[in-house]
Amino acid sequence: MTFEKPTAETGHHNPLKKTKYLFHPTEIGFAGYKNSGKTTLICRLLTYMQSQYRIAYIKRDAHEFSMDHSGKDTQLAYEAGATSVMISNSRHAAMHMQGEIDPILQRLQFSEADFALIEGHKDSQINKFLLLDDNHQILDALKEGQLSGVIGVAGAQPCRPQELPASIPYWHRDDISHIAAFLLEHIKDQWLQRPLFGLVLTGGRSTRMREDKALIRYDGCRPEALRAFELLDQFCEKTYLSSREGQWRSTELAGLRTITDRFLDMGPLSGILSAMQQEPEASWLVLACDLPLLNSSVINRLLDARNPLANATAFRASDHGLPEPLCAIYEPKFYARLLQLLALGYQCPRKAMLQSRVNLIDLPTPQALKNVNYPEERQQLIGQ
Repeated sequence: MTFEKPTAETGHHNPLKKTKYLFHPTEIGFAGYKNSGKTTLICRLLTYMQSQYRIAYIKRDAHEFSMDHSGKDTQLAYEAGATSVMISNSRHAAMHMQGEIDPILQRLQFSEADFALIEGHKDSQINKFLLLDDNHQILDALKEGQLSGVIGVAGAQPCRPQELPASIPYWHRDDISHIAAFLLEHIKDQWLQRPLFGLVLTGGRSTRMREDKALIRYDGCRPEALRAFELLDQFCEKTYLSSREGQWRSTELAGLRTITDRFLDMGPLSGILSAMQQEPEASWLVLACDLPLLNSSVINRLLDARNPLANATAFRASDHGLPEPLCAIYEPKFYARLLQLLALGYQCPRKAMLQSRVNLIDLPTPQALKNVNYPEERQQLIGQ
């Protein structure tokens, strides 16, 4: 599956937006009545796609179920009153909990998966694939408007049911390769509909440089933050400066779109989280304002190698091999992961990337992301 890159007002903050998914930003439901073959189809799709993708599976079961054997330690602890029980080794882990899973918690459990296949939740608003039973009974519910978000149907008969609306595609349930291709194309379309916004990080205090790095003119005419802003604007639907409250008042940067830091005193993570909080369904192409050697070919390389199913796409540093978080694409699902890590004390974007699933790529040139923090480095660069 390939993803095309997007083509190329100073505003106030938008109202904060809530996530709309049940378990994963990219999720597809499988709905059908009993014995329609939901689990069989899902398992065949998992087998077909598992070599290329990390896929979560979630099932809603209205009946009693058990995930442990009678007499085992975990079952004894659960029956004795433990509200949650976990067992794990180096290969896998399992958790058994009392009561319904918290709806907030369920959105945090599967962030490292590429996408999720959900069995059940027939009445939810998520996009879903229908499985026909022998009597096609679920098509009555579809006709009566009881089901929303239906993107496709599969059944045991090779011919398309006459009562199925012409706008909804149909497959024989054994046509696994074509069903998988359709689902992956649907996932691709979901991601291409999400905007890519640019963010230039300028909220630092430049204490090492002893003057604001965002206003230095390496090209002799534009402040470096403006150069970075115009560079990102070639690739993004909108570009913003990330800054402290009132930081660029009465400067050349005052007329640019700005996102004021809401998360304070956390370095670059302040600006990244503030942007993702304002637009949680957007992807963010993030740049530091102190990368004077960065050019459009580097951005093109990043976009060409982008994997929207990972938490982020970033360059691998040419000297130490670690992620370069200040020239990277942050995907929407990384927001929840960053907040989780922040709660555990991680305030460094690089360390957060090291604890997450990130698509790392090689730099086109070793010095492309050389940042300039000290006056001596600035003079050395100007003298080259």
